[in-house]
Amino acid sequence: MIRTLYLLLLSVCLVCIGIPASAQIRFERGSWENVKAKAKAEKKLIFVDVYAIWCGPCKVLNRQVFSTKEVGEKMNSFFISYKADAEAGGRPLALQYSVKAYPTGLFLDHEGKVVHQFVGFRPVHEFLAEADRAFRTTENGLVYSLYKEAFDQGRRDAELLLIYFKFRRIYNLPTHEQLEQVLADTPADSLQVPNWQKLIAQNTEWARGKGFEWLLTQKQTPNIKNRLEFIISNSIRVAQEKKDLEAFQRTLAYLDEIEEPRAARELKTRYEIGFYTETKKLDKLTQSAERYLQEEVTPYLTEETQQHNPEAYKKAQDRLSSLCWTYINHINKDKLSRICDCMAGLIQKEQNPHILNQYASLLYKQGNRQEAIEAQTQALTLAQDLNLEEAKDFESTLKQMKRNKL
Repeated sequence: MIRTLYLLLLSVCLVCIGIPASAQIRFERGSWENVKAKAKAEKKLIFVDVYAIWCGPCKVLNRQVFSTKEVGEKMNSFFISYKADAEAGGRPLALQYSVKAYPTGLFLDHEGKVVHQFVGFRPVHEFLAEADRAFRTTENGLVYSLYKEAFDQGRRDAELLLIYFKFRRIYNLPTHEQLEQVLADTPADSLQVPNWQKLIAQNTEWARGKGFEWLLTQKQTPNIKNRLEFIISNSIRVAQEKKDLEAFQRTLAYLDEIEEPRAARELKTRYEIGFYTETKKLDKLTQSAERYLQEEVTPYLTEETQQHNPEAYKKAQDRLSSLCWTYINHINKDKLSRICDCMAGLIQKEQNPHILNQYASLLYKQGNRQEAIEAQTQALTLAQDLNLEEAKDFESTLKQMKRNKL
């Protein structure tokens, strides 16, 4: 049966859904037609909660079931959800589907055809069972459900795992922890088999665990190196969001294992700037920004580099531009002298309106208001001569500088 459904899978169009699962059901707020259009585009069923504001069981369903993480993850992954107040804006839907009692749960295809429904309150496990019944009415739902059952029953052959994990990725369900559970009981020699290697490369999501450790041993393989870079970047992003310094530093260290020393240094300092900006560690941010300016920008903004390695020169310009906004928005004015000197030197080589605009903002923050106005005036004139869209923004900035209101 599994093999037959695998062949069916190959003929079914699958769409990758890039929506993160949340801790509760995410109900759409648009029109009914927009909800159906979204369901069609994402190849999902629609769940409609038909309720009335006075209905006690409706309130309990909303509070005890729809708000749970387990229900939210399943419904947000497999369904487009919508609420219909049967005695207000949702009345046409309630009439269309002949709803007589509340709450009523409708499961519909993208054309609005009912594939399953229930009436009355359902606790979490029963509600999930109703959702499973609806999900299994679709080809994808039936295939996924059977692969999941096989996985839950202990099937661990690589071919089945590849398909099951592919489905999890399609529905934006996590794969890392599930993969780690599998690898914990997998003999080391199995990792020499191509399908197992493919399974690890596709489903390792974070910079930890047996799968990630194996990927590090394969870092010389181009595709694996690209995957490692993505995993490390993703792990750093999460550490930054959680303001987890220990996880950030631990993940950052892996860059030394996969990159050349100079590239690793540049990436580590750039990630530090992002982390310390997010966590508002201004002393650390200043140190990292100054080091980045000194090591990754200034040495490449020379006439020699401009002539003999224009690509490196342009990259240094882009890095400087990005770094400028960090200084302008986050770093104390008494720490601006080095970047101002760097910008001034660059302006002597070329008259660029964007560089002049940033230089003017630095000067203004530094307290050199008149010099800032002169630089901003030059930036505006050049932008107008070049017919740039940014000219209006430059003009607005200049007016604010003159009023000392920037």
